[in-house]
Amino acid sequence: MMKGSINRRNFIKCVAASAAAIPVLQGISMLGLKVAQAAEKPMLPESDPFAKSIKYCAEADKAAKAKNSACPVRKEKDRATQYCRNCQLYTKESGEGTKEVGKCMIVQGKSVAGGGWCMSWVKKPA
Repeated sequence: MMKGSINRRNFIKCVAASAAAIPVLQGISMLGLKVAQAAEKPMLPESDPFAKSIKYCAEADKAAKAKNSACPVRKEKDRATQYCRNCQLYTKESGEGTKEVGKCMIVQGKSVAGGGWCMSWVKKPA
């Protein structure tokens, strides 16, 4: 055998080490990708034409109390506990309490506030 060539034992060690490293590297890249996606999505502004069409309010409690509210239907008593954070279409991405942010199945490319509300609210199944 020539000096510097790879023998079978070293070759198998190399292949095994490479195979073991693949899932670790994939996990790291997936984690990094998820964080980047969440950070890149801007918040849906209430002034957006789509937001207006679904009567989206970023702060549902404040909007329900205001006289010239963007979401007057939220004032109904049966809707008082409806928020994006307890809607079936919502998935939390980050934050807690009033700073909670997530994605909505009907809103493309933008994040919504967990304390928000819109006409598309659907009760989560028990």
